[in-house]
Amino acid sequence: MKKTLGLLLVICFMEIQSVKAQYVQLPTIDLYDTELMNAHLNAVREMSQRAARIRETVQPYRERQYQYYKEGKYREAVEICYDVHRQYVYYVYDNRAISDMEILAGDCALKIGAYESAIDWYQTAQRAEVSGMDYRLSQVFNTVMEDARYSFRKGDYSNLWSYTTIALKTGWESGECYYYQGICYEYAGNISNDEKYKLAKKMYKLAKKKKYTPAISALKNLKKKK
Repeated sequence: MKKTLGLLLVICFMEIQSVKAQYVQLPTIDLYDTELMNAHLNAVREMSQRAARIRETVQPYRERQYQYYKEGKYREAVEICYDVHRQYVYYVYDNRAISDMEILAGDCALKIGAYESAIDWYQTAQRAEVSGMDYRLSQVFNTVMEDARYSFRKGDYSNLWSYTTIALKTGWESGECYYYQGICYEYAGNISNDEKYKLAKKMYKLAKKKKYTPAISALKNLKKKK
């Protein structure tokens, strides 16, 4: 009985010491967090001030770019955004003023058929967490797919491949797009017959998975050729 009571007293003493130790350490942890928070706030304040200065500096470029856009000078509008990028993008990539210019540059690139440039501009703005970029990228996808359909009707497999490859760079995809890539592998290119078969089959399967009906018959016809 005495041994049991003694053991209990030892355990209680150890727990009390543990609580005391924890209590003593808490102010140190709080003090560290406060210093870290102050450092973070100072860094955010400095970045905000720098962003404001850059926004003011960039404003004349924004106005000139928008003027080019209204005048239909789309290439000039894209070029001025490149100029701003070369000067300021390494300082702050997510400055709203610069992001606005990137979006407008994407719109202009789309108008002149520079699809890959439009994708690059929109995705840059997207990485800066600007909303609405998914919609703009879907616009590029739909526009490029119109050109892809035209190339398909003409039997122009070279352009069909180019357009579908660009379309997939937007991050959007469709069964129709994969189907066209399957067509390109099956009927064009300099790869061997065995390679063409495997790649065409892969694309048709992806198209089928996306519930694109023509891919079903394309797969059947491909198997007959093997």
